[in-house]
Amino acid sequence: MRFFALALALALVLALVLALVLALGCAEPEPPTPPASPDAPPGPADTAAAAVPVPPAESFALPATLTDTLVVEGDPQPVTLRLVRVDEGALPFATYIPEDLTPEAVASGEGQGHRFVMGNPADAHHASLRLFVPAEGRGLGDPEAYARSLAGEGVALEPMGDAAPWVEAGYRWHAAGRFGSVRAGTRNGRRFYVVEDVQEEMGDGFGPRAAMVLDHWLWLPDGAYLIDPF
Repeated sequence: MRFFALALALALVLALVLALVLALGCAEPEPPTPPASPDAPPGPADTAAAAVPVPPAESFALPATLTDTLVVEGDPQPVTLRLVRVDEGALPFATYIPEDLTPEAVASGEGQGHRFVMGNPADAHHASLRLFVPAEGRGLGDPEAYARSLAGEGVALEPMGDAAPWVEAGYRWHAAGRFGSVRAGTRNGRRFYVVEDVQEEMGDGFGPRAAMVLDHWLWLPDGAYLIDPF
């Protein structure tokens, strides 16, 4: 009887072992992870680490025209301004100008820039606002010396104490029926000058127009204002 019981217990143990072996043998093994293909799209971890391309700032759109109010001798006048955008050159920029100003690029061995003219530049009856970026190595980085070269010999220079925050140094002068000014700033390590040259009789009309051009001035490609509007 004891032999029968022992044989029965042994048979049960063998049955359990056999069932366990059969169960493990029937389970499907997980397929091995194939090596990543160089052409395969990135997985989640790769996507998180990949640099996200940022559109170049110069691609932002600017409207071709704007409407603003020009105040001349206390008289507000609605005006349409047109876009002037210069993406090339030493210091790219964009601004808006009244329709009665003429934009033109200027360049010489001394430097390059852009000017905005009211009236006829071929004769004395005109006024202009000019961005001038001196060529490197030309010795034109000193604002006072540059202002003297424009004002003429013997003309007194008056320092501009009421200039905008971007102005590092500024001078104005008045002589022979004309007046002018030079304001010096720095952009990306480059010296630049904003120069006004105005026929005296045109001062009242040109001053607000020049101020409007500078108020709308944006440096490219980052879109930074010359004069912070905030």
